[in-house]
Amino acid sequence: MIAQRAVFPGRDDLRNHIFNKHPFPVATLKETSASQDCCNFVTKCMAADPKCRLKASEAAAHPWMRSSGHSSPERSVTVATNIPGLEDR
Repeated sequence: MIAQRAVFPGRDDLRNHIFNKHPFPVATLKETSASQDCCNFVTKCMAADPKCRLKASEAAAHPWMRSSGHSSPERSVTVATNIPGLEDR
């Protein structure tokens, strides 16, 4: 939605990103004048290696999420404690 078009338009693009560790195509975001914080956030969320992706708490605290009003750490904690089993993750 941020890029306003498919970020992985080719048939094998997403697979190559995940399995062949191709970098996230951040240029697609930059073409839409996405901020540096936005590009950083999306790139970190879309890291091919799951171990390198942002954790939920890190995502909620990311400067782009905080500056754009998308998230509130207090709300995230409330939601997590209200969903059984989620707080254990």
